[in-house]
Amino acid sequence: MQQQYFQPDADKLGQCLTDLQLGALLDAFTNKHPQFDGILNTGQALRLMNIDSQIANLVIDHFTQKDIPVLCIHDSFIIQCDKEPELRRALDQATHKVTNYTVDHDIKNERHNHSGKVSGNIKGYEEPVVVAYHTPIRIEPVSQYHDRKTKFTKWLELSGNYLSK
Repeated sequence: MQQQYFQPDADKLGQCLTDLQLGALLDAFTNKHPQFDGILNTGQALRLMNIDSQIANLVIDHFTQKDIPVLCIHDSFIIQCDKEPELRRALDQATHKVTNYTVDHDIKNERHNHSGKVSGNIKGYEEPVVVAYHTPIRIEPVSQYHDRKTKFTKWLELSGNYLSK
């Protein structure tokens, strides 16, 4: 029995290739990368995404119940710098609750520390006050980012010309 590899209506590439061609591509891929043999097209990725979302949901709930803003982006969290230790604990607890395992973190908290005087019309800041603040260390964009940005800018230009006619 032939396996259908792509949903015909949802995948343009899948519409161009037959199941035999797609099967040959999949076989070539698993021959080159044998660690994936027997696990592709099994739903494992969906199960892992579900586990990841359960962990993220528990972490978000933890901070929401404390009225602490937290933003989840894919498998990462953005939170106040001083809440990093609590984020680590919440991640540990959520991961263990969902998987019964513990994992290492790769929390990135690289930043420049600054201090400066601030004053204004906000109560407590009428007179200059020294405050500490942090800025992230800038990560230089890779060439692929510049390529995508150039293509997107060109697309915008072409779309603008098309829409204005």
